[in-house]
Amino acid sequence: GVLEAGKGIEAVLHTLADEHISIPLRIAGQGQLRERLEQFVDKNQLRWQVTFLGQLNDQQLAKEYADCAFVIAPSLQYETFGFTAVEAMAAGKPVLVSNLGALPELVDETVGAVFHADQPGSLAREIRGLMTRRDLALLGQAAYERAMERWSPDRHYQKIMAVYERAVASSGPSGGGVKKYY
Repeated sequence: GVLEAGKGIEAVLHTLADEHISIPLRIAGQGQLRERLEQFVDKNQLRWQVTFLGQLNDQQLAKEYADCAFVIAPSLQYETFGFTAVEAMAAGKPVLVSNLGALPELVDETVGAVFHADQPGSLAREIRGLMTRRDLALLGQAAYERAMERWSPDRHYQKIMAVYERAVASSGPSGGGVKKYY
């Protein structure tokens, strides 16, 4: 992950401090904001619950996903695709995302939660909501199933082949379009 303005990590830390939410928060990634984020954590006495992990390799990231209850992907900018959200879902974890960009197209209440970036208190409300849910394992299972249904390598292959088949079919007998070489 990248710790930069717009990714929403500051909003999560402010929410933990301002709303007195006591959850362990493990932040993966490096970036220009890390020093400022660590200063905020120290100033607000959150060090006991916040851990900065730095850049993680695939194995380390898989372990973090396996060990967490849910993942927060709090981007406050318009993401075209929420890779972190999809990755967490593929690991079988519920995801909390903002309502900006493509994120709410990936995540809904059946696989996690969506907070409204423009509504004060929405992030805290959704974090607390996930913290108290007794069916996180079911949400995680639904998240996994959605990820496999929509974004698995097999699903991508099927979609690509369908595009190729339509292109070949549209070439027709007149020889226009895509030529068959097989």
